[in-house]
Amino acid sequence: MGKWRKSVRRSVEGGRTRTIKALARVDELEGLPVLSVVKPAENRVLVEMGVSEFVAGLVRDHIVERPVVNRQSALAE
Repeated sequence: MGKWRKSVRRSVEGGRTRTIKALARVDELEGLPVLSVVKPAENRVLVEMGVSEFVAGLVRDHIVERPVVNRQSALAE
């Protein structure tokens, strides 16, 4: 048998990435009820608060780069 290797997704620049799961997927894993469609009054409040784009983005997975951590300097601090 070969060695087990962790699957690593890399960004276009070559750095490591991680996936932030969509809210519906997290709710499903936690056994929470399915999300409903945003009601017009809720949507109006989200627009007033300036967070409607953020809330709309919660329906899909996000792939973000992991910050590069220099472990030697982190241990020295």
